[in-house]
Amino acid sequence: MLLSRVSERTAGAQEQGGARNAQQTLSRKAIVLALTSTLALYALITVSLSLRTPAWENNDEADHARYTEYVLSHHGLPAISAANGIESHQPPLYYVSLAAWQRVLGIHAFAPSISLPSGPAVAATERINEVSHDYTPQQQRDAVSLHAMRMLSVLFGGVTVAASFAIAWLLFSQLPLAVAVAATVASWPKFDVVAAAVSNEAMTTALISCSLWTLLLSLRRQTVAWSIASGALAGAAVLTKFTALPIALLMLVCIGFIAASRRNVLPAASALLAFVAVSGWWFIRNWALYGDPLADAASRAYLAHAVPGLIWPVSQLTPGVLAFGGDTLLRSVWYDGGWNQLQLPLALNVVLSVLAALCLIAAALTVRRRNMQVAQQTALFLLATPIVGSVIAWLLILRETTQAEGRYLLIAVSAWAIVLCAGSQWPVRRPLWLNRLSLALWPALFCAIDAYVFARWEIPFGGT
Repeated sequence: MLLSRVSERTAGAQEQGGARNAQQTLSRKAIVLALTSTLALYALITVSLSLRTPAWENNDEADHARYTEYVLSHHGLPAISAANGIESHQPPLYYVSLAAWQRVLGIHAFAPSISLPSGPAVAATERINEVSHDYTPQQQRDAVSLHAMRMLSVLFGGVTVAASFAIAWLLFSQLPLAVAVAATVASWPKFDVVAAAVSNEAMTTALISCSLWTLLLSLRRQTVAWSIASGALAGAAVLTKFTALPIALLMLVCIGFIAASRRNVLPAASALLAFVAVSGWWFIRNWALYGDPLADAASRAYLAHAVPGLIWPVSQLTPGVLAFGGDTLLRSVWYDGGWNQLQLPLALNVVLSVLAALCLIAAALTVRRRNMQVAQQTALFLLATPIVGSVIAWLLILRETTQAEGRYLLIAVSAWAIVLCAGSQWPVRRPLWLNRLSLALWPALFCAIDAYVFARWEIPFGGT
C-alpha cells in the first residue's frame, strides 16, 4: 500500500515536471520566434532603406567616411581640424570598428568625393537629393563601397532591437509587451534612418541599450560580473560619442546609490573601474593635446569656422533657443532624412507627439501604483536614467549649437520604446484582447510611416 502511494506521488510529480519542462520549452520557442520575426521586420525596413538611400545623402556621411579612411590609411587618429572633416572631434571607437569592417570586406581606403548637381541652380530645400549621382567610374565604386560600409550600422541597429526585447522581457516577463517594444524600435522611422547610414550614433545606441540590460541583470542577480559589463559598455558608448556621457554618469550614480542601500560597494566600484579602464585614456589624451578632457574649446573653434551658423555666439538656453529646439525636435524625432531633412507633414508630427505625451503620462501613473514591488520600482528607476540622460545631452547640444535633432534623444530608444508601449497598454485593461491590441499602436503607426517614406521618396528617388 505504502509503495503504491509513493509510486503514485512519484508519477504525479514526474507528470508535473514534464508539463513544466514542456511549457518552458514552448516558452523558449515562442521567445525565439518572436525575436526572430521582429529582427526580420527590422532588417526588411533598414536594409531596404540603406540600399535605396543614395550614397552620401545621409547627414555628414562623407565626413564620417573621411574619418574612417584616415584611420585606415594612417593607422592613427586624426587631429581636430577642418582639414580632417567636421567629424574629427568625435571619439574614435566607431571609426576604428568601421575601418576594421572595411578591411574585412576587402575595401581599400578611398577619398570620399561628391559633386553638386549640374544644370540650373536650384535651392537645396527644393531638391530631393543634395548631391549629384552622375558618377565617374571611381565615384561609382566609392558609392558601392559606402553601401557595404553602411551594413555595420545595420548590424548595430539589430543589436539595439534585440537588447530592447531583452530589457522589456527582464522588466515585465510579458512576451506581447517585449515584442511590442522591440517592434517599436525596429520600425521607428528616425532610428532606421540612423541605422541605415554611416554614422557613429547606431553604435552608441546599441552600446547604451546593452549597458542598460547588463545593469538590470546586475541588479537582479547581484553579481559583480554584470556590473563590470555594464560599466565597460557605458565606457565604450562614451568612446563612441560624447552624447552618451550624461547617460553613463547617471547609470554609475544609480549603481552607487543601490550599492550604498545594500551596503555593498563592490558592484559600484567595479562598474566605475570598468568605465574608466575603457574610456579614461581618451579623456587623458584630449587633456594632453587640447588642455580639456572633452576637447570642447578646440571643437567649438574649428566647427565655428568650418560650418558657419552651427555654433551659437554665446552658449545659452534662452526661451528663444528652447523654442527653436522644441520646433526642431517636433519635426525630427519621428522622422527626417537626408541632407535636406525630408520631413513628415507637420500635423502628423503633432499627432504623434501628443500621443507620445499621453503615453508618457500613462506610464508615469503606472509606476505610481502602490502594489509594485520594490525591486521592480528600482528597475524602472534605472530605466529612467537613459531617458533623463538623453534629454540632458540634447539640452547641452542645443545650448552650444543650432543642432537640436531628435536623433540625440534616440540614443535611449530602448527606454523610450518601453515607456511608449507600456503607456499605450495602461488605459486599456479589459478585455484582454483589446489590451494586447493596444500594444500594436506604435509599431503600426511607425510601419505606416515607413511605407509612406518609401512611397514618397525612397522608391521614386532612391538608388546608388
